[in-house]
Amino acid sequence: MDQDKNEEIDALLEKISKLPEEAQSAVIWAIRHWELVELLCKEPEATNEELEEMKAEAKKKKDHLLFLLLCTAQIFNEH
Repeated sequence: MDQDKNEEIDALLEKISKLPEEAQSAVIWAIRHWELVELLCKEPEATNEELEEMKAEAKKKKDHLLFLLLCTAQIFNEH
């Protein structure tokens, strides 16, 4: 079981390392501040359509942290 977990972590780290530096920073920030991310994203008032629009705008502006937060909100919204 630990072997599988370590392999998953290694695969995730490899994927993160391939992201642009700004995106890597956003992911690292989100991991370090996960409790805050959950608090901000757990019960979004925006609809999935509104989140999609905001994600498109964040992507256009290369605001990686906002994009990550909006994706997280969307995931929480779906579950």
